[in-house]
Amino acid sequence: MGKYTILDNDKIDSEVQSILNAAVREICKAVDVIAIILTGSFGRGEGTFISQNNSFALSSDFEICVVAPGLKNRETCKKLTKKLSKQLCADISVAWVTPERIAKNKNGNATFGRSHPSILTYELKSGSKILYGQDVLSQNLTDPTKILLWEGLRLLFNRMAESLVERPAFDSQLYAEKWINKTLLACGDFLLLDKKLYHYSYQERGRRLSTQVDFADYSFLDAVQQADLANAYDVKLRGTYDTYSNKDVTRFYKTIDGIFRYAISNIMKVSFSSYTEFPDRYLSAKAILRKMYKYKFYFFVHPAYENLIYMAKLVQWGRAPSMKVVARMRVAWHHLAYSLIPPLYFFELLSCEERENILSHANRMLLLFNETPGRSIDTVKNGVLRLWFNLCWGKNV
Repeated sequence: MGKYTILDNDKIDSEVQSILNAAVREICKAVDVIAIILTGSFGRGEGTFISQNNSFALSSDFEICVVAPGLKNRETCKKLTKKLSKQLCADISVAWVTPERIAKNKNGNATFGRSHPSILTYELKSGSKILYGQDVLSQNLTDPTKILLWEGLRLLFNRMAESLVERPAFDSQLYAEKWINKTLLACGDFLLLDKKLYHYSYQERGRRLSTQVDFADYSFLDAVQQADLANAYDVKLRGTYDTYSNKDVTRFYKTIDGIFRYAISNIMKVSFSSYTEFPDRYLSAKAILRKMYKYKFYFFVHPAYENLIYMAKLVQWGRAPSMKVVARMRVAWHHLAYSLIPPLYFFELLSCEERENILSHANRMLLLFNETPGRSIDTVKNGVLRLWFNLCWGKNV
């Protein structure tokens, strides 16, 4: 096993190290850092390379956190992301993190009070490497058995949403296969969180799913589906996405649908027969009022507080919502985006009547945020994805 991948390949490790060394030099020129952290797949030593014509092509992206005080560094890191990606010909993201966020395991730089244990806070300290500066990872670790199950459902929502992003024309087949695998991984991760078995390493998660999860508790999954979930971890590590070539993807959608229905019923107490019902059933769930608050002020936690922050961000980006959305203040607006994701994800498997109902509902929601409605599925998907980026990731697109 290599330093940055599961492959014992000195050439790959040398290539990755060269990219990281160059990135660290540029970051240190621009920011007075406390520490520079390598997170994500490379931070875990599980970066993915795809074998092509007896050579290896980089598949995983480089996720780097810069620990430093000073709000100005947020914009500096955004500029570094663009500069380094172009300069080093690699997909590099540079995120600014405050020292307090690292020390207190907060889920965001602007979070006040205590944050709940999350996948992010756990993996940041347990599955990352210090590239430069002080060791800020060894203290106050997150216990993975304390991670909220909502984190697994949120991951599944986000993987579905990311799967809707328009495929690049030059490599659409590989892109589709990668996102089938990523969504299956999110399903496996949910089951591991459900059983208090989650681990930062893909290798260990795959092993635990195969050997420690009692699938008798998930009777909706047959033996083939169970094998698909366990195999997804090996596919990710080895970059063998062509595993999904020439296979009926309906089989994988059924697996994802089964786990999603189990998750939404278990956490939100929401059941539905058709995905046309899902948005209204989800938004009327009582549990939605107390799940996944991104923003809170110490002990004050309320959807209206979050929505005021969302409104300020949207106005700043020139995307001011309509006054009709004020009536939705009782629900944190990121849930409005999440309510639209599953129906669009399973859109191709639905009847014509169901599709029309979903498009109509999505357009009504888009109008609340002054997003342009669309008649085609692609236009509607793009509008919902913009809403999802704005509300769930705090990014303007």
